[in-house]
Amino acid sequence: VTVVVGDKTLVRNVDYKVAWYKNDKPGMGEVVVKGIGDYEGRIVTKFEIKPAVPTNLKLDPRDTGFRVRWTASESDISGYQVVFATDPEFKNIVRAKRVGKEKVTFTGLQPGTYYVKVRSYVTEEETNIDMIFITGIINSLYSNIGTITVK
Repeated sequence: VTVVVGDKTLVRNVDYKVAWYKNDKPGMGEVVVKGIGDYEGRIVTKFEIKPAVPTNLKLDPRDTGFRVRWTASESDISGYQVVFATDPEFKNIVRAKRVGKEKVTFTGLQPGTYYVKVRSYVTEEETNIDMIFITGIINSLYSNIGTITVK
């Protein structure tokens, strides 16, 4: 963290202190910068920590469809989103589905070539005495694209 006031770059632990919170897993992290010495005040900034990208995408043919498998990106994941389309640019998306485990099967598809990609996500939650509020979803980047032909 670099702090600049006017044209002066302040010195950490002389002019300000920094504290980090909730920055050890995917979700929302927080940094607090607090002025010390000749400087006072405090700034709190939140930032996203994206989950890791799923790896080892594998596509297995099934009757009128296919099964998608991948390797989990990390343990602190809320789930995955699998997307497939009839074109490699994903302009003609056939289906997008959120799942909680590292595999899913799609059936009842028309014959043709399908392009598939997967991303992991975490839900950011805020807790209030009796309830949990989902305040957002933070997605990883997509995996490599896999291709499969349904006959």
